Amino acid sequence: MNALPLIALAAITLWPLALEANTCVAPKPLKVHGALCGRVIYPDGSSVPDAELRLLDQAGALAADARSDSKADFLFPPLVKGKYRLTTTSKGFSIAFGEIEITTSKTAVCKRPLTVSLGIGGCAGGVSRKGPPHN
Repeated sequence: MNALPLIALAAITLWPLALEANTCVAPKPLKVHGALCGRVIYPDGSSVPDAELRLLDQAGALAADARSDSKADFLFPPLVKGKYRLTTTSKGFSIAFGEIEITTSKTAVCKRPLTVSLGIGGCAGGVSRKGPPHN
């Protein structure tokens, strides 16, 4: 009995599923009440000191830059209310899901630090409310 027709049928049937498996679905923008601050981590959870972060407004224009310190903590300058996209200029890394909504205008006080995870590849990296790891 030749199994080739069965293998071909299975491949044709599963082909569309393989294409959809890599589709990224972005979450809603993360609402930030207070200053945009937190810690930058690598995919393995280790801290990223001296990481370059960039915040873009809805038009794609530069709104602010920040850099993580020796403990991997960062703090952006006070921002106006609005939606932003958090990116990194660190070579080889990305922040796939970095949508932020600032809800209080020009606040300098960090109320709740966020965790920014740098990713490698298309759907990796993002911002979460999960507490930053402690060093």
